[in-house]
Amino acid sequence: MEHKKQYDDHMKSPRYEDPSAKIWTAYLSEADRYDDALAHKWKSDMDAILIFAGLFSASVTAFLIESYQYLAPAADDEMVKLLTQISAQIGGLGMDGNSTVMPPLITLDASNGPFQAAPSALICSILWHLSLAFSLLCALFATLVQQWTRNYRQATQMETIARRRARMSAFLFQGLARFKMPVVVDTIPLLLHLSLFLFFGGLVAYLYLFNQGVSFAILGILVLCVSAYGVITVLPIIYLDCPYRTPLTILSWRLARHFRLGAGNSSGSSTSSLVSKISTFGEARATAATEISDARDERDFHAMCWALGSLSDDSQLEAFIEVLPRVVACTDYSAKLLLDRLLQHDDVTVSLSYRIPRLLLTSVEKEVKVELPAAQKRAVTCLRAIWPLTMLTLPHPGAGIHRSTEMLRFERQTLDHIALLGAQLPGISQFTSSASAIVARTLLDVHLFHALRLEFDLNEFVRTRKRPEDNARQSTNFGFAHRESEHLSGKLSARLADMGSCLQLKDALASSDVYSTMDMTRANLDELLRLIVSSDYSRLVETLVINMRGYIHQYRQHVEQAGFDLLIDYMHSVATSQPGIPHEASNTLRRLWLHINQTDRMAQVFTIESQAMLVSRTMNEVFDSRVHLPGSVMNILRDILTRGVITESALAQKARAMVQRYISVSSLDKAAETAWTKAVETLDRRTDGLNREKDMLDIYYLHIHARYN
Repeated sequence: MEHKKQYDDHMKSPRYEDPSAKIWTAYLSEADRYDDALAHKWKSDMDAILIFAGLFSASVTAFLIESYQYLAPAADDEMVKLLTQISAQIGGLGMDGNSTVMPPLITLDASNGPFQAAPSALICSILWHLSLAFSLLCALFATLVQQWTRNYRQATQMETIARRRARMSAFLFQGLARFKMPVVVDTIPLLLHLSLFLFFGGLVAYLYLFNQGVSFAILGILVLCVSAYGVITVLPIIYLDCPYRTPLTILSWRLARHFRLGAGNSSGSSTSSLVSKISTFGEARATAATEISDARDERDFHAMCWALGSLSDDSQLEAFIEVLPRVVACTDYSAKLLLDRLLQHDDVTVSLSYRIPRLLLTSVEKEVKVELPAAQKRAVTCLRAIWPLTMLTLPHPGAGIHRSTEMLRFERQTLDHIALLGAQLPGISQFTSSASAIVARTLLDVHLFHALRLEFDLNEFVRTRKRPEDNARQSTNFGFAHRESEHLSGKLSARLADMGSCLQLKDALASSDVYSTMDMTRANLDELLRLIVSSDYSRLVETLVINMRGYIHQYRQHVEQAGFDLLIDYMHSVATSQPGIPHEASNTLRRLWLHINQTDRMAQVFTIESQAMLVSRTMNEVFDSRVHLPGSVMNILRDILTRGVITESALAQKARAMVQRYISVSSLDKAAETAWTKAVETLDRRTDGLNREKDMLDIYYLHIHARYN
């Protein structure tokens, strides 16, 4: 015992530091939070019960006092009966004046025996006494629960050492569960409810003494209330989201589980199957609320719509937007689907595709006075959200070439907002470049998929001669169709020329102007297709089909060229960015390259100017010895060169020299060196034509030199 006392004194010493204190502190943090919530709930419930029980007991007592007069004979009634008998005797003497014999004295109620109270009075008294007893018991137990709760919280917080306090808390909590204290607490309201129903039952019996009609009316109301109470008791068992509940609900739940009734047993869904296997009501409700289902996704959507509609303050909306990148990065498909639906929402107070760019613009608006650090933080928050939301890719039912407009999550004006921020806010260029590039790529994807849709619809019409429902219109006469076709052809030629000119401008893809031209070109192509399918003149249709295919080819060629220009511009910004590379540079480059690489037109010959920009500007910066780019960025450049994007011989020769120098000065592993060697081989094939031309010039020079010498 002495050694144990010394050990305990040592553990309590302030110089002793328990290495497990942090573990127990974590437990205590959660335990205290749970205990505080439980104690607060019990205290508030018991306070309400005490108030109601006190008032109700006083009312029942008043009714009881009134009912006592019907349990014993009243003294006034006996006096009335006695006077009535005396009056009858005196009256008998007066009618026979010659009689000298007194009439016999009649005893009161001799034939009825001792006094008996009415049955309804007895029932009323019994029910009201029981009601008063249960009400007082309810108040007593409510007081005891408050005392037990205070004792429990005091006992769990008396110890100062975390380990000892945690063990005391666990010990006492085990006692709560062992002796069913939550069940006792839930039973106290049941006593109060029972007391209330007993009082109403006694009231029915009490009124029966005076008027049966009034008594039956009150009885009908009582039956209706009891029926409603029973319905409220069982409703949560059938509908787990029902807010109504009584103290008998838990007991009813257990009976329903025993007989396999209630929620989870009538439906064949996976969530219902899980609910049917859960024994406690709380766990079943939590499972129904959180398990994966279409109903849960719909609830999430409506909840977030309400939340976004309620976020009127910019700072609150900024805090909401700040967590979106982590939501997109998580593995929860339902959360991503929710964000996609919020992006496509029609209401501007809810739609993220409207509210995020609008909040982004407030960073530089003069009307919204935001300090520079706060403006930079808000801009970065919005840009960090725009990037993953634009990159978000979800499978949709019926996805295909007819869904091009659904790919667009941010309008082209977002590019102008980003460009404005980049010009006015310093220090955010690494975020503006990535967000602008990925939004621009999405806009190009919309036009690329629209070109594919036009090709598909045109080919289907040529093959079947059936008019698509969305493009069909009334047939036109030849003269109108001819004039309309010439008008549209002229507009399309001008639009396509404007597209080519816009793409030649510096930073054209970072502005909304070129996409406006693309939209107008797309609208003219739609008009021409509608004209084709509405015309009944085969010769005119054949001519228009040929022209239409040419226009679609040019339209698609411009879009694909724009995608390649966007890729090399962004790669150049990655190589020249200081002090660090742009936000999510590798993933952005991968998306830009794959959306060129995934088309069936890899044989597309990009312009010599763009190839020269890739070699002379971008590759010079990438292979600069002072620039150290991540391996993922270098791998994308290697893939571009391996796929034969550079077709001009002189540029291929220059690129080949750069790659060979990079291989010689870099410490590459065997796999990387082999991959770069394949890129060199691809460039070698492009330089063969230049070497053959050089050989022919050398032979011609030797021939001329020999002839004149």
